[in-house]
Amino acid sequence: MTLDISNDNKQLPYLAQAWIENENQEKIITGPVIATPPVQRLEPGARSMVRLSTTPDISKLPQDRESLFYLISGKYRRGVKRPMYCR
Repeated sequence: MTLDISNDNKQLPYLAQAWIENENQEKIITGPVIATPPVQRLEPGARSMVRLSTTPDISKLPQDRESLFYLISGKYRRGVKRPMYCR
């Protein structure tokens, strides 16, 4: 699965970050689902993608019920101390 991301600002670049969290809001570094690239630079007006992929660990998930994961994304702009996050 891929998700489109964009920098609608016409003057400033952003760093875009994406990661996966489990139902306990714990960041998953390596696991059954990953987001790539984890960090990328978006120039003014640029568009890109974040890809969600499964790893071989997907077979370790319970087979008798669903598993819940969250995609978290944030953008960072130079000079701003707090990033903007989206769940």
